[in-house]
Amino acid sequence: MKNSYFAMKNKHSVLIYSSSRSLDIARDIQKHLEEDFDCTIWEDCFLYNTTFIESVRALNKLYDACIFIGSCDVQSVIKAQNTHPEQIYWAPCDNIIF
Repeated sequence: MKNSYFAMKNKHSVLIYSSSRSLDIARDIQKHLEEDFDCTIWEDCFLYNTTFIESVRALNKLYDACIFIGSCDVQSVIKAQNTHPEQIYWAPCDNIIF
C-alpha cells in the first residue's frame, strides 16, 4: 500500500501552458495527471508586469516539466500572391510557438 504523504512529496511538478480559449483542455490534462504529478495551469501562477517569454523563463526554473497546448485558436490569412488566392486557416496562438 502506498504511503500517500510520501507519494505526494515525490511528485514531479508540471506547468501547463495553453491559450485562454484552450483552458478547458489544460484543466482536463491537469485532472488526468493529478494522481501522479503536481500540475499547475499557467493562469494560476503567471507573473504580472512581465512579457510572456519573461514569465516562461522564470516559471520554468520552478517546475520539473512543462506542457504546451497548441490548439488552433487564431484565424490566420495568407495574402493573395500572383495567381494564388487569399488563404484563411486556423493556427495556434503565436505566443505558444517561439
